[in-house]
Order: sequence, then C-alpha cells, then structure tokens
Amino acid sequence: MCFNFSREIWSCVLRKLEWDAATPTPQTAFFAAWWVEARKRIHKEGRKCFDSLVVLVRWLIIWKECNVRTFDRRVSRIEALLCQVADELVA
Repeated sequence: MCFNFSREIWSCVLRKLEWDAATPTPQTAFFAAWWVEARKRIHKEGRKCFDSLVVLVRWLIIWKECNVRTFDRRVSRIEALLCQVADELVA
C-alpha cells in the first residue's frame, strides 16, 4: 500500500522541481539504492538540496502518512501532502 503511494509522492515532488530523471521506477525496490542512484542524476550543485529534500519527504510525508494510513485508517490527499512539503521548504 505505502510503496505505490511513496512512488507517487516522489514523482510529484521531483517533477515540480524538474528533477524527473531522479524519479523512482516501478522496478525500484530499495530506498537507499534509489537515493544513491538518483543523486547521481542531479547536478553536483543541487545534490545537498536533493539530499535535504529526500530526508524531509521521507520523514514528513511518507513515514508519517504511512503510519496514519496504517494505524488511523485515514488517507490524506496528495495535493495536501505536497503543500506540506512546500511549506516546509520555504519555512
């Protein structure tokens, strides 16, 4: 359940930042392996920003939302979650 959700979130976030090349594919199985490969597709100047984004999205959106979906049986809209990411990025 959360795997497809995670891939959708990454796709939306990375598309908005024009980092489409770093988007996980359906064949992506391991988060750490994806991160290592994805950051190679980001220009060197943007890699620290990319790493910060990965940590932020992984914790704020994916970890917390998967817990809410699993334990509270509530689902947030993707658009609302993307707004949370944007809010954190400019804060």
